[in-house]
Amino acid sequence: MATKPMKLRCKITLEDNHTFTAHSKMFDGTPFKLLVSEYDFKLNGEFLPSKRTVDGWVYVHQESQQHDRVYITLPKATIEHGYHLVVSQFDLMPRQASIEDFKPKEVEALKVSMGMPEVVKSKTKKKKKPVEQQEVVHSEESIEMLVETNTDMDEEL
Repeated sequence: MATKPMKLRCKITLEDNHTFTAHSKMFDGTPFKLLVSEYDFKLNGEFLPSKRTVDGWVYVHQESQQHDRVYITLPKATIEHGYHLVVSQFDLMPRQASIEDFKPKEVEALKVSMGMPEVVKSKTKKKKKPVEQQEVVHSEESIEMLVETNTDMDEEL
């Protein structure tokens, strides 16, 4: 089975010796941490002198999944758990996806980006048919009355 490249939600800490530590949790809530290189993660913000821990994503590989539990391979081994862990699917995201993909977008801007005309109405109104062309639905009683009326008129003629 092929692995899927994914991102695991975590917090990245810039240590005093200029190394990076990723902090996350396993499926059962047990926290773990691992040392990562600058190529093993993506930050959601920037490190500041007063902010040494930032939300981010560690690049992992999804090996398998059962319900909401996912078996992953980490980029580096943890001391306590090694390279492989089980995490919640809700802490993972496809590697090429970003948070921006999940934010609401303007329909018009999306249509333009897809090559559609710039002015597109989101709702089209249905033209009403003239009264004589409209389909009339009758109940059985009204049909019987029409037949009786037509029969009475035929007899009069």
